[in-house]
Amino acid sequence: MVMGMGRLRYGDGAVELNAYVTERRHELQPDVHLFTSLIVMLSRCNEAEEAMAVLGTMEEAGVAPNVFTLTALFSCLAASRAPMSEFQKVRKLAKTVKGYKSIATCNAMMDYFAVVGDPDRALEILEEHTKRYGAAPNAITFTTALKACRIGGSLKRGREVRSLIERNAAWSPRLCLALLRMYASCDDAFEEAKMFFYRTLDGDLASSAPADSATFSVFISHCTDAKQWEEGETADRRLQKLGIALDTQLANSLIQFYGTRRNKEELRLLEERMQAAGLSLNETLLTSLAIAYTSNGMQKECKDLQTLVKKKLREDGAGLDVKLATALITMYGRSAHCSAVSEFYDLMRALKVPLNEKITVALLKAAGLRLQPDFGAAVLQHAEHSAGSRLTPAVRAAAIEMFGACNRFQAAQDMFQAAIVQRAATPACWTAMIRACAEQRDGAGVVMTFKQMTLAGIKLSPDTLFVVLQALCKCNMCMQACALLESIESEFQIRPSTRHVKYVVAILDSEGRLEKARELEQKWGTRD
Repeated sequence: MVMGMGRLRYGDGAVELNAYVTERRHELQPDVHLFTSLIVMLSRCNEAEEAMAVLGTMEEAGVAPNVFTLTALFSCLAASRAPMSEFQKVRKLAKTVKGYKSIATCNAMMDYFAVVGDPDRALEILEEHTKRYGAAPNAITFTTALKACRIGGSLKRGREVRSLIERNAAWSPRLCLALLRMYASCDDAFEEAKMFFYRTLDGDLASSAPADSATFSVFISHCTDAKQWEEGETADRRLQKLGIALDTQLANSLIQFYGTRRNKEELRLLEERMQAAGLSLNETLLTSLAIAYTSNGMQKECKDLQTLVKKKLREDGAGLDVKLATALITMYGRSAHCSAVSEFYDLMRALKVPLNEKITVALLKAAGLRLQPDFGAAVLQHAEHSAGSRLTPAVRAAAIEMFGACNRFQAAQDMFQAAIVQRAATPACWTAMIRACAEQRDGAGVVMTFKQMTLAGIKLSPDTLFVVLQALCKCNMCMQACALLESIESEFQIRPSTRHVKYVVAILDSEGRLEKARELEQKWGTRD
């Protein structure tokens, strides 16, 4: 029966099979191998509760778990982000099983803390097994430790793990990649990442293979996040010199780098490089290209990409990814062709592409950008029908903002009041209503809505404050914006940042209120 379970290796039907085995366990007389296989399959579909139930069934059947059973259980708890109480229960049992002191068990327990981003506990497990039990760490051990530091954002712990690797192991490509990913997730780690990256390229590490496309992809993405443009361009020239072939991950990193860098020429050359490499444009690459072309105002490339996507959609409408759909809708929203968004929406409906929250929000934003309230209302009606007349808070906020931008203020108010009545008015709905008031140059409405927001106990954030400041200035109420800025820290415990101060100062400068602008600058200075 275990051999016949190979078809379920991805978790399909695992819960049903577990129920079958549990119900007929007296007839089937399952052994530890069958139970372990069940737990492995349940981990594929993140069914920690079911996996723990298997452990109970084993106890009832008098079958003792082995080290492989426990390793599978720890992996399932990690994948499901199960509560600590479940982890401790399995760990207590594990200490009674032969093989608990093995590095495989150590790795499985560390992975639990890696997934939840707790590098301190992960390294405690590592120290216990290596120092107390004498287990020899392997590449998986150190990769898992670096994963915990990456998810937990702990550069300090990451440096400790690097020291352990340099004392106990050889640098494999997998370990190099894990360390670079850890650096990329931590603030102020770019210089260390750069030095390590070039050590891998220059052969200074005892690596079993040279740096590959994945290594370049992670480092170039780090350059994008850190806005290290010269370093990213140098890395790209280096990879071309080394003749490293483009794959989807590396090409995607380069698209995002040059798109954020706003280097149109390199984006065009990159498309030629992708064609030369025989790289097919999947949803990931199409999404990144759509964002890069749109943000850089590359109209010809946008048009060519639209044509390509429409062709692919007609061939396989079910293959439209949510991220790609939202990127394309944003692209169409900024297109010179007024009906581009509605035409694409009609195509999606004809191909029966599902209308989810993200796509709906993107369509409503595009309708507001194109000043097409009737189209926005049709999308909203479709969304209400799809959601059973229950709109999500994000869709409500997008609808309020869309109606406000399109001078349909009454419709925006009706949507907002409905959210309040249904107790569904999130901070995003309130800020959307404030923006709608600002579009009408209704300063009194901005002030009243903000006051109601605070009285309703809605927690304010720095972003909310910025929206209110923008709205007041848009309504020619700069002095009220100054007063809010000066009182916000004492009244609402929000620390104004340079962004807030600079915005108000710039508006005051533009209106010729130079004395007040200098006064604010002198009082607040640089706040970040």
